[in-house]
Amino acid sequence: MPRSSIKRSDVRTQVGRMTGALRWRSTATGGTTATLIDTKTTSADTAFFQGRMLILRPGLSTQEKRYLGAYTVASDTWAIAPVLTTLPSSGDVYEVWDESVISVDQVEGIIDQVFGQVFHASGLRFSNTSLIVDDVLYGLGDFEGTFTTDGTYTTLPPGWAGTGTGAVTKATLDTDAAATASKSIARWGLGAAKLVNTAANALTINHYILRPNLLAGSALELRGWVNSDTASRADLRIFIQGAASSADVDKNATDHAGGTAWEEIKVASATVPANVEDILVSLRISSGDAANVYFDNVRCLVSSGNLTANGRLRTYPLFFSVDRIESIWMEDYQKNFTVPIHRWRVEDEDGFPVLIFDDRGSLIRDRHLLVLGTQVPGRWTDDTTTVSLTDEQYTALVSNSVSTALASIGATSDQELARLQWWDSKGGTDIARADNRRAGSRRVF
Repeated sequence: MPRSSIKRSDVRTQVGRMTGALRWRSTATGGTTATLIDTKTTSADTAFFQGRMLILRPGLSTQEKRYLGAYTVASDTWAIAPVLTTLPSSGDVYEVWDESVISVDQVEGIIDQVFGQVFHASGLRFSNTSLIVDDVLYGLGDFEGTFTTDGTYTTLPPGWAGTGTGAVTKATLDTDAAATASKSIARWGLGAAKLVNTAANALTINHYILRPNLLAGSALELRGWVNSDTASRADLRIFIQGAASSADVDKNATDHAGGTAWEEIKVASATVPANVEDILVSLRISSGDAANVYFDNVRCLVSSGNLTANGRLRTYPLFFSVDRIESIWMEDYQKNFTVPIHRWRVEDEDGFPVLIFDDRGSLIRDRHLLVLGTQVPGRWTDDTTTVSLTDEQYTALVSNSVSTALASIGATSDQELARLQWWDSKGGTDIARADNRRAGSRRVF
């Protein structure tokens, strides 16, 4: 099963369990900035875990690491030093670590080290179909990426900003109630941008083309698939701003006819002036009653005047993360990726990776490209950062981290590792916590 939101704290907990350094994991029932209460402890020992490392709310943005002081038996309360920034609330998860076994900092360093070794060696399989030949939106019109939360428009697709009033969301077959039996929510891929304007208001999402000066003298054609439940309200627009208003170019497509069928609409060829300053692409709902409009597979194509940069052939900024590209394929007339592209390279431009094709003749305009390769998940900058791993990758990360940690503390025998793995498979801290409650004393391994 894919694990889509793994934090370093999750792996740290497993390593702590299997090395014996994690002595207790439970939930608080209260406390102050100087104390932590857990009425489930029921210990009679005033030195219960005294001097041990406390991790309160592991993996959350409010995570704090402190040390436990004396334990008050009558109230099931530990003293904490130094004081907490945020007081414990009932239900807050906490962990107690015995750093005489291995320190928390050492475990985190081991996890980071193993993460690099495991994934730089094997990599994660990567494929991306967002790039389109001669598309200067560079695939941002396919709306396959993760939309970001926005307080004004609910969410926004990567690279787009909103104007007007209404809601913008990513529509997929799984999330959109208007999905039809023909499964036509998306025209390309699995997602589309859904815009719903507030009644009597307009709603637009906009994108500024990257490096517009490189397009001077070119002719652009804006194409996109639109699905609207209301006629004559949804369209595409391209606005090219010159150094003077007299040089501006402002064109829009014919409105969608309505009726909830997908239509490809386009803006006629717009020539970019020599003194271009900005090129703005807009997907719009005009003012009126609330309308439900879907946009997908939007492309801004160079129809003449091939784009060059410093005398080279077409370049494509890589908005997706890829560690190593293995091959690139172009779709054929049946939309299958069967055409290999051989002459390409990746270079750095102003600190930004770009894909460069050396054989312009092998590329056909308005065809999608399939980029295959491997990538390394982003490093954990802190315990709140998540990465996506498969079960196999998660297991490799945990087992290698445990092995490295055991080696560092001298517990390297196969029998010891087997015992720890058996203990973890039986519930780990839950079994030990139950044993502790029955004995009425602190948990000992």
